[in-house]
Parts: sequence; structure tokens; C-alpha cells
Amino acid sequence: MDYLNTLKSKMLSDSWKESYINSLISAVQEIRNAGISEKLPKKLRLTGGSCCLLDERGQPFGKLRNRYGSCLTDEINEMLDYENEAVDDWLTGIGGDSWSTYGVKARLFWMNQRTLSSEEYYWRSPMTAKTALSSSQQNLYATWNMRDEKNAKRAWTVWHAYTLEILSNTEFPNNNRPNQSIRLLRTEVKEALRHKSNNRPLLINQPGVIKHSVLDPTSCFKMTSVSLPTGVTITEVPHHRVIAMYMQQPFSRKGAGAFKQDEENEFQAILEGLETKLLTSAPRPREERQICRQESPTNRIVNLWSQGSVNNKVDNKIVSQIDKYVGKY
Repeated sequence: MDYLNTLKSKMLSDSWKESYINSLISAVQEIRNAGISEKLPKKLRLTGGSCCLLDERGQPFGKLRNRYGSCLTDEINEMLDYENEAVDDWLTGIGGDSWSTYGVKARLFWMNQRTLSSEEYYWRSPMTAKTALSSSQQNLYATWNMRDEKNAKRAWTVWHAYTLEILSNTEFPNNNRPNQSIRLLRTEVKEALRHKSNNRPLLINQPGVIKHSVLDPTSCFKMTSVSLPTGVTITEVPHHRVIAMYMQQPFSRKGAGAFKQDEENEFQAILEGLETKLLTSAPRPREERQICRQESPTNRIVNLWSQGSVNNKVDNKIVSQIDKYVGKY
């Protein structure tokens, strides 16, 4: 109960609506009462350079996935009375573009669970902060193809609670369970790497707050980008800001993970207002191919850290290099 009280306090101070917080806490309790939390893997470890995570028995992703039998997603589905379309469409429908129709639906939903103005977020054209709140946009994107809106909200809330329980119960690299936070990497274009308050460029290794959309794709273990990045950032993200993770099996994908593919190690999170640190600067044109291939010294250091090397898996010299860019817990 102490954990749930702390969670409520943190979310209230983080601009979440109390009505949603209460629903989320109820969903966490429901998941625990159903015995799902005790079946979660206690520890997941990376295997070499792959993003496949093995549990204590060497099973890929433990009971989070199962190609041939049931997994914990099936038990979540039973809780939802199989009304899962709102979440499943998003988990399986944004692999190619996080701003697809399903991606916009999700952003509108999560924006409405917090108390902030739409002006606080980045919106991709043709949407703007003003039109995001308009009735036409809400009607266009918020139809969930389900019996009613109540089922959609419950599906999102239960999935969010499921994500929270994984983060708080399962040990894996870069997940700081005692602090209830996780470190996430993200590639950004040059235009985004500016302080939200004064529009000045973000400098390497100097913390700052940049403007984000309501919900952003990030990576946890190694950097990925579907287009040419101009900078890599790292952010300490509270557990309650993480909505879904690639290791979770969608309702309609037997044995597979969420989003596009495992090697993207994607975590969908709400980064608005969080302090971030720039790890790599915008490359000059002749350096762009090198940055894409992740061959620069800085990128090698980030990748060593993101693969778990910061946890005493390499010599102290490399660890100190990582700490120089990333900082310690």
C-alpha cells in the first residue's frame, strides 16, 4: 500500500488528473489480486548484442510472451473481457509511424488524462495545439471501434497498470526500481534540441528541457532511429510515465512483441517537462553516415552503457567513460 500511496502522490504532483490516478491504482490492485504480478519475471538479462531478454530460466521474455501457449497478456485480456481493440490497434499499428492514426489517438487519450494545456506539447502538422483540442479532431481520432468509450479507457488504464507492475517488479538493465525510474535514449532532429523555455540550443552533457509530443518512442538498451538522427538524448523517466514496452506481447500477436521489431527495443513514454541530457551533438554532413552506423567514440560509449556495461560488465576505464557522458544513479 505504501507503493500505491507514493505513486498517487507522485502523479498528483506531476499534473495527472486524480480521477485517472484512482482508476490506475484500482487496476494495479486488480492485477495483483488476479495473481498476475507474482508471475512476472524477477529478472531479465540481455543476451550479447541482441535485445532479446532472458528470464531466470533462460526463457525469452519469461511469461511476458509465449508463442505456443498462454502468457500474461492473455490474463490481462480476460480482465478486459476481451475488449482490447484500443490498446491492441496501437501496439501493432504504429511500428512504421508513431504519428499514424493510432498514434494520434493515443496522444489525444493521454493528453486528456493530464491537466496540462495542449500548448505544452509538440504536434506534427496538420495538427496544432489548438486543433488537438477541437471537437473535430477529437471526433476524428478518438473513435475506438469499440462498443463505447468506457471500454477504451479501461483497456488503456489496465495496460498502463500492467506496465507499471513490470517496471516495479522486474529487474533489467537501466531500470532503477528503488528510484521508480528508468533511463531511456531517444534520437532527436536538430530543430528539437532546443531549450523549451528560451529556444537556445541544448549543449552536450548539460541538462535541459526540450519540447516533446504527448507520447514519444524511446529506446532502453541501444540507440535506434528510423531516419537520420542529429543528436542522442538520455532522460531519467518516472515509471508512471512509461505506457508500454516492446517486451510485452500484444493481444493479437502470439509470441511477438509490441511495435515494430525487438531490435528497436522501443518504450513509449511521456517525456514532457523532464530534464534531458544531450549525449551526441548534431553531426556535420560528412559525419552523418558515421553517426548512422554508430561508429563515433561517443556512440560506442553510449552503446556500451545501454547494453548493461555500466553494471560492472566492463573494466573501470570504460565505466568511467560512460559515467562522464551519462552520470551515475
